[in-house]
Amino acid sequence: DLDSDNEFARPVSSEKLYQELRKLGLEYGPFFRGLEDIRADPLSYRATAILRTEDVHAIHPTTIDKGLQLLSIAASRGKAMQGSKPHVPVFVDTILIGRNRPLVKVTASMESLAMSQSRTKITLTDKTGRNNAKILSMKGVLLVPLESSIRTGSNNIPLATYGEWRPD
Repeated sequence: DLDSDNEFARPVSSEKLYQELRKLGLEYGPFFRGLEDIRADPLSYRATAILRTEDVHAIHPTTIDKGLQLLSIAASRGKAMQGSKPHVPVFVDTILIGRNRPLVKVTASMESLAMSQSRTKITLTDKTGRNNAKILSMKGVLLVPLESSIRTGSNNIPLATYGEWRPD
């Protein structure tokens, strides 16, 4: 269960994470970096990290992005991502947003590497000692390879918005 305080066995260096992502073509600047104390489960697709934020009123988009970044660690089980393709999120089934805190535990998991069919989960919880309240929960994150082309009218990718023509 990712909501427990168990640490996973494989530590991952933040610096190494961003080097690996850069090799895949994903360049993260200083505002998009920030995962610390990253740990991966070497036997399943799960990872945890700590994130320090300055936003106390709302979740900043870069905080959400850092949660998504942890999925790459979960997918690789904390190993080098050589030969991997960069994946980007195109759909989130459910997202719940709460009030941000300065110290956050990030957890990410997926059931398999079949990203298009994978059940993914990202949770950010308060680690300031207040009550471990959920700050962010994303379930059903659909990732596609960055090099993929999404065909017009494809039914394989659920879109957050779509156009519908109606008569006047």
